[in-house]
Amino acid sequence: MFSAERQKQWLEESKKTGMPIVGTCLEILHRDNLKAHAVGPKWVEQSIAATAALGTKVILLPFFGKQQIKEKEEQKSTAERLKVLAPLAEKAGVILGLENTISAEENAWILDQVGSPAVKVYYDVGNSFNQKYDVYKEVVWLGKDRICQLHIKDNPHFLGKGPIDMPRFVESVLKSGFEGWAMLETSSPTKVIKDDMSANYKYVRGLLGDKA
Repeated sequence: MFSAERQKQWLEESKKTGMPIVGTCLEILHRDNLKAHAVGPKWVEQSIAATAALGTKVILLPFFGKQQIKEKEEQKSTAERLKVLAPLAEKAGVILGLENTISAEENAWILDQVGSPAVKVYYDVGNSFNQKYDVYKEVVWLGKDRICQLHIKDNPHFLGKGPIDMPRFVESVLKSGFEGWAMLETSSPTKVIKDDMSANYKYVRGLLGDKA
């Protein structure tokens, strides 16, 4: 992502296909976490510059597995590091989106400690539902000002076929006032990725109707 040549290739491909680049994901944080790893902040700083160069605004910062931030001390250290990085993101016009397995209230606490519009929640309905959080209330409570983007999934099911009440969740998103990108992060139940993605895409478009 830091390669200028690769950035150029991606931008050219985006223009050719008409598919916008709506964000980036800092995958290396699955290894070098932001909560405590020595080089975690360096990766975020570099990704801010790379994301701005791609002409997009949101960087997904993942916190999963051994890198999750379930403990209060982990949330505190993450907030302290984000507070240093936030001014760099603000200056670049980039948002640092936190995707994790903690509650809406815990995420809001981190955002309050940082106190920057450049740090928001990257809300994943599948992750939160699996943690037994009330996703229909959480997304409304967080509201449009604390959410930067959404992940829509109910893996390993097709959307609308699993335990998440997708029509209710979409209504909750609309109620929250959120306006922005919602990304499908769906699995492929039939293993025919193109067809399965198309089916999930059409389902969500059907729920949104003229609001899409």
